[in-house]
Amino acid sequence: MPIASRIRSRLRLEALPPKQLQECMNHLLKAAGNSKLLSPSLSQTVCEHASGNLRLLMNMANDLLVAASRQERQVIDEKLYFEVFSLDPKPVKKS
Repeated sequence: MPIASRIRSRLRLEALPPKQLQECMNHLLKAAGNSKLLSPSLSQTVCEHASGNLRLLMNMANDLLVAASRQERQVIDEKLYFEVFSLDPKPVKKS
């Protein structure tokens, strides 16, 4: 309570719609130099499963990027999404 009384302004964030998350994801991919890194259907899926949370979207995308780089993939697709976020984890193959 003492700390809360000292905060003068608060930024209340609402959940973002998937379309806005998609626009942010497209912008970041373009700025990174590879706008075709995610397949369009996977990009849509990730944005819908982020529950309107930009930080969750970025964390999911990071997990996918790490897995794709380990497997030396050129494009991240739904197959990798299901491998990374499956409920039944499989051992990671080390090369």
